[in-house]
This record gives sequence, C-alpha cells and structure tokens, in this order.
Amino acid sequence: YALQQLTGYLRGYESVTRLELGDEHVRVYEIAGANGRMWIAWYDPGFLLLPGDTIPESTVLLDVGSSEITIETLILQSGQSVPSREVLQTQDAAALLSLTPTPIFISFEQTSD
Repeated sequence: YALQQLTGYLRGYESVTRLELGDEHVRVYEIAGANGRMWIAWYDPGFLLLPGDTIPESTVLLDVGSSEITIETLILQSGQSVPSREVLQTQDAAALLSLTPTPIFISFEQTSD
C-alpha cells in the first residue's frame, strides 16, 4: 500500500525539487504537475533506527501558499490500507511541521483563478 500511495502522488508529475531548508537531515521535496503542487517531507537522521530507539524529529516552517493543508502519513503498518490524514490550519500561508523518519505528504485544495 505504501508504494501505491507514493505512486499516486507522483502520477503526472512534471518536476521534483528538493528544498534547501538549512538542515541536511530535513528532506522536503516539492512535486509540481498539471494539477498543482504538493510536498513529501521527512527527517533523515543519518543512522539506522532499531525497534525501541527514540524517534528523532525536527521542525520546519514550510511556505505552502494556502490557509489549510492536509497531512497524510506514509502507510507503514502491516494490514493498514488507508493512510492517516490530518487537516491543519496555516499561519500566513506557512505551516510549522514536525518531521520524523516517517514520510508525510503535504497537499492543499487547488483553486483555479
């Protein structure tokens, strides 16, 4: 299901750009396509995490250009076929995100002018 989830977001993409946010361990990629843009983000600690290890995290302020975003977590658990989603309000079109090694997909409702 995780691969289906990822390919669903990448379908029809035109470009993928890594955003430089001042921390080499923060991975934020902007995906642009005909339907607009979205992001995939996670924190890469640079070392292997084993069961029972403390999950490292970092925060990042991401300018999304929208008043509301949807955060969807990558499906990782066996038997899970539906991702968890959360709608967040932004402040001044920017979102303060907590990143862990589990990738998240960040999207918003695209409006046409």
